[in-house]
Amino acid sequence: MKILSIHWGLSIGGVGKYATLIDGVEEQADIELHSICFLNRKRQVDVNTLSRLRRKILIERDGILNFSWLKQAKSEIQRIQPQFVMSHGFNGHFVVLLLSFLSDFPFRRVCSYHGEYHATTPARKLLGLLYNRFTEYYIRRKVDGVIAVAQFCKNHLVKKGIDPARIEVIHNGIEMREADKHVRQLMRQEWGVKDDEILLG
Repeated sequence: MKILSIHWGLSIGGVGKYATLIDGVEEQADIELHSICFLNRKRQVDVNTLSRLRRKILIERDGILNFSWLKQAKSEIQRIQPQFVMSHGFNGHFVVLLLSFLSDFPFRRVCSYHGEYHATTPARKLLGLLYNRFTEYYIRRKVDGVIAVAQFCKNHLVKKGIDPARIEVIHNGIEMREADKHVRQLMRQEWGVKDDEILLG
């Protein structure tokens, strides 16, 4: 089975980390996973996460009126011919919806759900409302299945009227294990955190 995962921006945060989590699916099942990452040179990118993705296609976005990235993505779908296209976050969902109208190759849609968008400033409250309403509509009407990153996220979607049978929970987090000194040192090195600095999680 071929799956194409769509990432908008791949900035530092939970969605980016989830990209590397699902990238490991090939070791668990007979799945070929490709990732398209839409990047903007003016925005910060999580280069660590990006470097870990195996089959990645980097598509640069240059200016708001240049839609060549959409044409490029359409041709990648034609080339890869995935059975499923998976999206993450509002931008990813919106892009996959556009591609489903534009693409000559039919594919099924799944998405991850990380919770509601919370506006960082009062000016973005209206935008946040739009993001959340669109995401609920997309999940309710346009996807075959949803992967919630926590039970809380699944419960939230069920309260919004989404059929629980269409939601699977795959946790986005750090595997629980004994934090021995060796693991602690490796994690601190990976994250660039000094030994005497305090970490809160």
